[in-house]
Amino acid sequence: LQAALKGLAHELRNPLAGLKGAAQLLARRANLRPEESGERELIELIGAEIDRLSQLVEQPMSPAPQRPHAPLNIHQVLERVLRLAESEAGWATQLQRDYDPSLPEFPGDADRLTQAVWNLVRNAIEAGAGSVQLRTRAEHHVRIGEEAHALALRLEIVDDGRGVSPDLAEQVFLPLVSGRAEGTGLGLALAQQVAREHRGTLGFRSRPGHTVFTLLLPLESVS
Repeated sequence: LQAALKGLAHELRNPLAGLKGAAQLLARRANLRPEESGERELIELIGAEIDRLSQLVEQPMSPAPQRPHAPLNIHQVLERVLRLAESEAGWATQLQRDYDPSLPEFPGDADRLTQAVWNLVRNAIEAGAGSVQLRTRAEHHVRIGEEAHALALRLEIVDDGRGVSPDLAEQVFLPLVSGRAEGTGLGLALAQQVAREHRGTLGFRSRPGHTVFTLLLPLESVS
């Protein structure tokens, strides 16, 4: 598996470099047209995603220690995911927010969490969801694995798509397992890995027309 990931990373390097150059050229042209603020925002999003994907690609090629976690606002992460979803799904999928504004900042890796949540939202879109909801809640006195926490974040991605096939339910987080012929089977495995990096868990419940993936993360005060 590691050899396959390194080979894939090597093949992706040059296309990503080309995309980054094209995005930089578009950004320079957009800067000459001050009235096109919406266009510049999309170009900045493209550039930021290329940088994030480039970092993901480099990890199998030259593994490095995890970046130190820094204070983040989970809703800023979710808004970034929704911008990506709006660009991909267009009007085909209704995107909904149900946020708890009382949630505090907590230490984490915003890029890794963006990738994890985006994988979950994209899976929902590809499963034919007509609506996807991102819901956040505070959970008090929660046990995550073997650890008890006074406060945790419950993030739910709710969709009305086809759901997870019962045949895959027990293997859905394993690498290279996918319910789609064109799927890589890496998205959910990566999302679960990101949950573990944040000392959390990722689970799901599913039936046709109603699937909920739940990310549970401990919340620690940020000094």
